Amino acid sequence: MGNKPAYMAAPWFADLQREVRASTQAHVAQRMGVSRVTLNIFLNGKGEYGNGGAKPDRMELRYRQAFEQLSCPHDGQTVGVQHCREKALSGAPTHNPLQLGHWKACQQCEFKPLPAEKPVVLIRRPRAKVADDVPMAALDTKTLPLPEVGAPQIELNTEETA
Repeated sequence: MGNKPAYMAAPWFADLQREVRASTQAHVAQRMGVSRVTLNIFLNGKGEYGNGGAKPDRMELRYRQAFEQLSCPHDGQTVGVQHCREKALSGAPTHNPLQLGHWKACQQCEFKPLPAEKPVVLIRRPRAKVADDVPMAALDTKTLPLPEVGAPQIELNTEETA
């Protein structure tokens, strides 16, 4: 047998395995928002996870969001990671002094999550400038102009018929 992937030695992975043993892979996968097959492959270190092609940090994030609960240092309540993320990463609620106090505490909190990755912004290259002496369009000198409606038609036969 080959070596196990490095993520399998992490403490959170042992917690994930404990959750699966306590219920079922299907229930844990549903709670994490992944398919049962994906969770099975991940737990066994097969496929892309086993050869290092997949990123286990995304599975770790999904596990933590689904199963980890935090004790909020500001108000002492048990909250999920998603609640913590929404409070800490939202804009300052200047309309409510109590919520503003909570938000300020979140900014200094040891559990404050990192912001999600910003979307990639594609930068367009500027169009090449056209020199002043280059015409913008080429004139078509091969075809004849279309006749105006109601105007006499152009005779294409230039030979005189006898």
